[in-house]
Amino acid sequence: MSIKIRIVLIIAAAGIFTCAKAQEQQFTFKDRAPKPEIITAKEEYFPGEEIKFTIRGKIMYSKDPGGKIVSPPYAIWDGANKKVSLRHSCESGLTRAYDQQCVDGKIREVEIGRCPEAFFHEYGVINQQFSWDQKIFRKVTSECGGLEIFKEEKVQAPPGEYRIVVCSSIQECVDKPVYIRSKPEISITTDKQEYTSGEPVKITITNNCSFPVLNVDRNKTVSDVDSDGTRRMGWGFIEKFRNGAWIRVEPLWRCAGACFSRCPMGADFFILSPKGMMSGGAVPGEKGPTHGDFIRLEWEQSQVICIPKETKKAVSPGKYRVVSTFLMPGADPEREEKQFYSLEFEIK
Repeated sequence: MSIKIRIVLIIAAAGIFTCAKAQEQQFTFKDRAPKPEIITAKEEYFPGEEIKFTIRGKIMYSKDPGGKIVSPPYAIWDGANKKVSLRHSCESGLTRAYDQQCVDGKIREVEIGRCPEAFFHEYGVINQQFSWDQKIFRKVTSECGGLEIFKEEKVQAPPGEYRIVVCSSIQECVDKPVYIRSKPEISITTDKQEYTSGEPVKITITNNCSFPVLNVDRNKTVSDVDSDGTRRMGWGFIEKFRNGAWIRVEPLWRCAGACFSRCPMGADFFILSPKGMMSGGAVPGEKGPTHGDFIRLEWEQSQVICIPKETKKAVSPGKYRVVSTFLMPGADPEREEKQFYSLEFEIK
């Protein structure tokens, strides 16, 4: 073989090796991009509890022509392996979302909001925290003038297993399971949903957590708090629906059941024990409540008026509910106050 031919073969082989090496380096570089990872603080959540999670790695997301992300870079799937709706749906080709309403027996379309513009997929590496409020959109139907109308409403996701899903390509996705429990952190129940006038309303407040919780409901008006800070009530309030809003009408419990009775030391410190520990009903008294994981109270459908003088009167018929506020330490180092509500009940 001539020297010229040998030189040509050597150069060609070197070129092939260099090209192969470059391809290997390119593949290795792509492969080094971190795969998506979904991190949650826990797997089980109470109904309505915010589900916080962090997405790390290379993911695919959607942007509009202006470069704005038009939807969350994740999806939520339920236990039936169906993707749930996190926002109001948009008809193809429309720039706005609509619902149907029945007005005087006729169907009218009402604008709900704007729809995202045409979008395209993009890839990027992120390390960002997101949250899901456990709300989903579902379609509901009703009748209007003999015709069926449709609309979408935002509701609490039912209890059960869900999966947070993110994708690094159209074919490759990862998921993280989370579970919504059937009971809230604090349950507030009434023995009935309808009452006749004057009938006692029996109320139970239960701690479903694995840690103790502190009730922080206090009326801080001058009439109910002494100058030395003594409080005269706790456990929450009865609220009435009036003129489109919920209005407080009476605290659940008062020391001695009166306006200006002073609470003994410690009687305004209300704790519910962890579920399953010190089980039993806490009973409020002049020396404070007995610790337990639930408490039972009774409302006689009355409202105490403290100013200008102490008087008691029966409440009027209507729609009512119970609200109670607790300090929820949980696993979060930041303690936060959180309100809990009973189902609505009616006094006829």
